[in-house]
Amino acid sequence: MYLLSHLVLVNWHNFEPLELPFSRLTAVIGENRSGKSTLLDAIQVAMLGNHGSWRELNRAAGDERSRRTVRSYCLGMVAPEQPPLRDSAVTWIALHFKDEETGHDVTFGVNLVASLGDPAERSSPFVVKGLALGLADFVAEAEEDGARFLLPRDWENASARIARRVAAQPGGAFLAPTGPERFIGEWMKALNAGGRS
Repeated sequence: MYLLSHLVLVNWHNFEPLELPFSRLTAVIGENRSGKSTLLDAIQVAMLGNHGSWRELNRAAGDERSRRTVRSYCLGMVAPEQPPLRDSAVTWIALHFKDEETGHDVTFGVNLVASLGDPAERSSPFVVKGLALGLADFVAEAEEDGARFLLPRDWENASARIARRVAAQPGGAFLAPTGPERFIGEWMKALNAGGRS
């Protein structure tokens, strides 16, 4: 049986880039407005390949007027009266699953590109069989004026890097399905195969 091992988030709401581990029993607890729903929305967007007709994002706690969108999450729009944290964003959401019997890895998720100048974000879903992808697959370290920080890799850079890693992995595969139905079908098939082709 596959279990969720970790979640990778890059440029999602006001979170710093992170790799969040999960265990067989994981609880997400915290004060109102601490990011619990934000994490659940990220998981939903990753599992649905950002399919707009199927997802329903949570409202911000205590704010009935809240209109969370994937674009607002990517740009870090925390409150209507505040400017966004980012004018443009390359966002990554990835879920890594590991089969507890075979040890086989499946990582899937979505790359999102958003900007203040575009009314909607662009989505590129992906499924990787045979590899556990982590934060380093989606960000690069940079330095400016002595300060070190992480920059998100764009789709071309990250997908080429992942494809090279997959090519070195027997039985590995990197898929970029077009359309949410194909994407969901591919990750469901990958999790159902249990490491078998």
